[in-house]
Amino acid sequence: PYSSGAGTIITLLSVIGTIYCGLFAAFIIVKKKHPVIKSSQPAFCVIFAVGCSLVCLQIITFLGDASDGSCAARNWIFNCLFTLAFGSLFAKTWRVWRVFSNTHLKKIRLTNMDTMRVMFILLSGEVLILALGQTLAPYKAQEELVEFAPERFITTTICKSDTGEWHLLTMAWKVVLVIIGCYLSWTTRNVDNAFAESKYIMLAIYQIAIYGLVAAVVAGADTAIETTLLVQTICCVFGAVSCVSSVFAPKFMLIQSGQYDQGFKSASQGTSLNTGNGSGASQDEVEKLEVEIERLRGILEDNNLKDEI
Repeated sequence: PYSSGAGTIITLLSVIGTIYCGLFAAFIIVKKKHPVIKSSQPAFCVIFAVGCSLVCLQIITFLGDASDGSCAARNWIFNCLFTLAFGSLFAKTWRVWRVFSNTHLKKIRLTNMDTMRVMFILLSGEVLILALGQTLAPYKAQEELVEFAPERFITTTICKSDTGEWHLLTMAWKVVLVIIGCYLSWTTRNVDNAFAESKYIMLAIYQIAIYGLVAAVVAGADTAIETTLLVQTICCVFGAVSCVSSVFAPKFMLIQSGQYDQGFKSASQGTSLNTGNGSGASQDEVEKLEVEIERLRGILEDNNLKDEI
């Protein structure tokens, strides 16, 4: 119940997480024309931050008495919001991977709509699984005896399905997406930060995997309902907060410091490398770096992605 000690803690954590992620969403919207934000596809950044904020907020729906309607709503809201938030990260990483894995220099034209289409494919897969589960084995409110003391029981209403197959299928879908996301972010980890924040996204995806694993283990264990919900709340809120911080905190600090990464400025403004900076790099190394920069710039110009990525 809302008035219980666990209910109060869950509500407080949910509100804190919602506000924290929401502030980053507002920051991205306000600074959307800043070069650092513009190079990171601000639309998908906003979707990610808002999605994480709503993931924190939806935890409150798990409090209170369960009914057939609330059981179905809890299942749909959480899974769809998670896929929406994670899908935005996945789509951003996929776009960068698609461009920079083009080793044959074939002309590839990717627009924001193409990237958005990837995100909607992930969400559509989630909706399809949920719709089948809702039709064949829906979650319903069922009364169950719970032992709260030795030989002392209390009747409580919980959400339960006749079979756990569809729940396992939704979990398997997310596991597959997280694994693919880890692979894409790992393969693009060396891409210049002027074009992608792959290292930060990789860290966020890894955190999603860790917190998701902990929540799944606790959900599968034979623990009290309040304890399970409290642990899952902590995983959701701390997972959302840490992921948003991993992706957006470096941008916030860079913008607030008033300094720009020289790699970003060189790529976006077309400046050349300064070979007289006393860095000790050999002429051959400098020439190789210049050739690599020109190759990457050519890929971006050929695909009309220089202002979009």
